[in-house]
Parts: sequence; C-alpha cells; structure tokens
Amino acid sequence: MLFNALLSSGDIAGAVRTSAVEGTLTPKTLGAAYVVYEKCKSLDENAQVLKTLEGVILLITQTLQQLNATPSVRLIDELMTMDPLVEAPLVKLKITQAIEGDSLTKEDLQAAIDMMIDGMKEQDEAWEKHVATAVTTESKEKFTEIVAHANGRMEAKTRLAQLRNLAKE
Repeated sequence: MLFNALLSSGDIAGAVRTSAVEGTLTPKTLGAAYVVYEKCKSLDENAQVLKTLEGVILLITQTLQQLNATPSVRLIDELMTMDPLVEAPLVKLKITQAIEGDSLTKEDLQAAIDMMIDGMKEQDEAWEKHVATAVTTESKEKFTEIVAHANGRMEAKTRLAQLRNLAKE
C-alpha cells in the first residue's frame, strides 16, 4: 500500500513528490490516509500522531490538486510563496514569462485570481464562526492554532489582492 510506504520512507514530502511524478499518487492514496487517520482518532491516538497524519493528508491533497491544476493556478501557487510587495519585480517577471511562454493568458490569470478571492469570500462566514470558537476554547494550543490559521488566511487574501493588482499591470 502506497500510503504505508510514504509514511515509512523517512522523507514523506520527497516520497509524495516522487510518487506524484511516477503517477502512482492517486485519490485512493488520500482515501487510505483518511481511513488511517479516522481509525487513529477513534482509538484516541496521541495528538502528535494525529497532527502528523493531518499534515500528510494536507500534503497529499495539495499535491493532487497541483497535478490537476491549470497553468494559472500553478503560477498563483508559486507566486503565493513570494511577497508581492517586496518581490514585485520578480513576481511581474514570472507573470510575464508565463504569458510570453504561451502557458496562459493575462485574462486566464486574472480570472483564476478572482475565482480564488471569490472562493475565500464565500468561506468567510463559516471561517468567522470557526475563529469565534477561539475565545471559548480552554486549550491554549487550539487557540494558538486557530489564531495562526486566521493570520495565514488574512495573509493569503492580502497576497491574492496584491497579485490581482500586479497581474493587471
């Protein structure tokens, strides 16, 4: 089973990447990860083990999404790792290279950015309810985790807005 091989590889991220390139990473692998996670959760497994499994599930999910992503989404994923204000010249260069390389159009890129921003807006109400639970939790770890996710989400929204502006230039 590929999922077990990924976990025992010693370099999970590398193993996921390799299996993606080889074409062996599939939604079935992700399904197996969820089965293991749910079983461990039902057995009240150590919180650190559950957190590790959540990280592996996220990595597999993101990798599968990248495999199926359009050129616009792949470029946005790459650009989101940069600070569009500090690295504006490099961001603009990467956008120009992608458009000149005929892998996407400026309109496709803008539409993909708008789609992501709209998707985040649609999730805002549910997200705000989730963040509101931070004040009722007695777990400092849970509180810190919720605040970190909230900060990451705000950063992502800010970067997407900055990318939208740069893509229009």
